[in-house]
Amino acid sequence: MQMFLKRLLAAALSFALVSGISVGAAPVAFAAEPSQEATATATATASVETTSNVAVSNTVAPVATAGTDVCEIGSTRYATLQDALNATPQNTPTTIKLLRNISVTTGLSISYETITFDLDGYTLALSNTGGNGLTLTDSVIEYSNPGSFTASAIDGSALVIKDGSCELTGASMQLSTTNNGSSAGKAIASSGDAKVVVNGDVSASGLNSNGVSSFDNSQVIVNGNVLAKGRAWGVFPVDSSQITVNGNIIATSGDGVSTNSPDARVKVIGDIRVGTNDLEGYLSNAVYAGYGAVVTVQGNLVATGKAAYGVIADEGSQVTVTGNISTDNGEGVHADGKDTRVTVTGNILARGEDGANWAVNTEHDAEVVVTGNIIAKGEQSAGVCAVRGYATINGNVTARDGTGVFASPDFVGPDAAGARVTINGAITALTYITLGNATGYDAHLKPSDFTT
Repeated sequence: MQMFLKRLLAAALSFALVSGISVGAAPVAFAAEPSQEATATATATASVETTSNVAVSNTVAPVATAGTDVCEIGSTRYATLQDALNATPQNTPTTIKLLRNISVTTGLSISYETITFDLDGYTLALSNTGGNGLTLTDSVIEYSNPGSFTASAIDGSALVIKDGSCELTGASMQLSTTNNGSSAGKAIASSGDAKVVVNGDVSASGLNSNGVSSFDNSQVIVNGNVLAKGRAWGVFPVDSSQITVNGNIIATSGDGVSTNSPDARVKVIGDIRVGTNDLEGYLSNAVYAGYGAVVTVQGNLVATGKAAYGVIADEGSQVTVTGNISTDNGEGVHADGKDTRVTVTGNILARGEDGANWAVNTEHDAEVVVTGNIIAKGEQSAGVCAVRGYATINGNVTARDGTGVFASPDFVGPDAAGARVTINGAITALTYITLGNATGYDAHLKPSDFTT
């Protein structure tokens, strides 16, 4: 009888092992955010990766090793990440492999190091309150294998990097409710010759904060979306820096793209959406480009709410939009200054609920070219307004409650130059064309002035 019971017990145990049954194991838990625990139990936990939307993976994370060590370099294990970093020689390629989830809540600074974090399915979360999440100086920081490597901050910047390079899966920052914007932060702040790649989303929240700020010759690539909330800007390149967003930019009450540096470059593969800036005297622009900056958007521009513009370009800047532009209560395109050029290959719809509004406004030798159609809605609105500016519209112009085209020389000075507008389509408007001179309006051409 005892022999029979032993065989029965052995058979049951064998079945449990083959079937993957773990007796007494804790249930698998799914969280909306990556785990912030510095240690883990020996039970299996499910891998959860989040960006702007929560996404749950069915892949089970590796079982954490026994003991308290959190990472290893080669065969040497360390109880803390800082211990491993202290053992890393400067400027020597080193791989630090995670043995469990690691959370550092007081920020991390690395200088003159070349490190690859082997995530091995775990989470490396660097955060700080009142400081930067990750500060890098002339270091090369990368990651390998699936997992999560993020930087975040409250009342600070998520990643501050000078020279070197860094690769993350996400970055975010926010200002506390007691911060008035005087110490605004950035999700990404790069300078020198730094190169940053974020394989995920970037977010910033708070007055005067930025999703991405780049300086000098640095380059930032975001393979995800950029979200700016609470009077924050999406991306802000300075000097000769470059920013590429392979996703969308959403700014709830600030500019999507803002730059005023002659050699700055921005490329956005997706759409840019902005809302109303509720600060007195401020506009929200899907794109603001000044002083020779170059901005390319391969999606649509959508500006909702009051005082929200599609494009403002001045002082020789170049803006190209391959999608459509739509505004609720602001100009579709405003171009100003010599050598300034805005090209739109889609359509422009500009609504002017509070009075005068222009779908296209070009001034002082600036040039605007639109391949598609233009629609201006609202009283006293105009499809095209050119004051010593130049515009070519290769589609139709519609302004049923306003003027199709308003053209005038510069009202300032005796040497005021004229305007030039070409419409390679039909004009449908209350007033077809209004021509002005240096002292005021000179001629109004209405439908009644023409016979069929």
